[in-house]
Amino acid sequence: MSLNIWNKWGKLKTVLLGTVHPIEFYNGIKSTKISDPLKRIAEESMEDLDNFEKILKDFGTKVIRTPTISRPSITDYFESRYEHMKVPRNALQPRDGQLVVGNKMIMWSLDNKGITKTIIKYCKDNENKLIFHPTFFKDTDYRIWEDNEYSDKWDIKFEPNVVTNIVDPESAEMMGYASPSITIVGKDIIIDAKEINENNRNWFKQKVSNFRINTVEIGGHNDSCFHTLKEGAIISLMDIQNYEKSFPGWDVCYLPDQSWEKVKPFLIMKQKVEGKWWLPGEEKNDAFINFVETWLGEWVGYVEETVFDVNVCVLDEHHVCVTNPNNKKVNDFLKKHKMEPVHVPWRHRFFWDGGLHCITLDLEREGDQVDYFPNREEL
Repeated sequence: MSLNIWNKWGKLKTVLLGTVHPIEFYNGIKSTKISDPLKRIAEESMEDLDNFEKILKDFGTKVIRTPTISRPSITDYFESRYEHMKVPRNALQPRDGQLVVGNKMIMWSLDNKGITKTIIKYCKDNENKLIFHPTFFKDTDYRIWEDNEYSDKWDIKFEPNVVTNIVDPESAEMMGYASPSITIVGKDIIIDAKEINENNRNWFKQKVSNFRINTVEIGGHNDSCFHTLKEGAIISLMDIQNYEKSFPGWDVCYLPDQSWEKVKPFLIMKQKVEGKWWLPGEEKNDAFINFVETWLGEWVGYVEETVFDVNVCVLDEHHVCVTNPNNKKVNDFLKKHKMEPVHVPWRHRFFWDGGLHCITLDLEREGDQVDYFPNREEL
């Protein structure tokens, strides 16, 4: 199957779309104050994902769903030998641990086994295009340890030409979820130096030698801070980077923060969860809040620092999927650049701390590599 990503706006031909744990995953929880909110999140998230899949398919995009692979019940993780762990994440955010760069798939870290198996199955006829970060197979990572102990071990075969990409894993520095901190714009790759250190930037540079590597200092996932909608157009938070240097001549639409101080229900929960997540209606449900904070720390992020109007999924140069259809500033900017918003409801983004870009991974877009800044040297 094809891998072809040179920018964020070529017509989207093939995409991975994430999946959450099923409702029955929570059946073993005895307290309804805990299980009911979790089941509501699961049911409504799946409804929204199914709707998003339909929108993508109606547009002509091939959609591949990433199955969530875990133990049958969340209560299986409550055994004493798992006391040092959080419950592993679902396969909702395939963007986090891997990305397509040109015609190659870079895989930084193992998130949910369902994501990894789906990607390797997709690339099985082109395994030389798979590049694994040295720490991908570190058996000290609990996600791999748990999988090997539980199911039928890894039923994935790695051919020699794939394994040779893995070098010196013991001395390599862990990467975590690096991919959202990398943005591809034709010949240029924008990397957040605060999120990806010099050793890992040098490793990455060796694997994608036909690009210019440009560093910025954002200190957060790129796709929640700025997004290249098409050539010449960017939506962005304020004070993220010097666009006159990184994107000279491009039109930038600056968006304000979420203004959480105006959302009274969130403020009720904020102190209890340190601003990390929010489920409307459960602000005073301390049993549920304590459960999430104790067991589901891997699932949530820092929603207080996220502006979801930036985290969009571009379908082509004229259409972009958004979660907020009523942002006049964004809509006016899109109209200016001959683009239309496509509304995709995503009700529990404040719990998952992931927008439409996070829950997708574009595998194939139309187009070839273009040098948008031919006079540039590496920044």
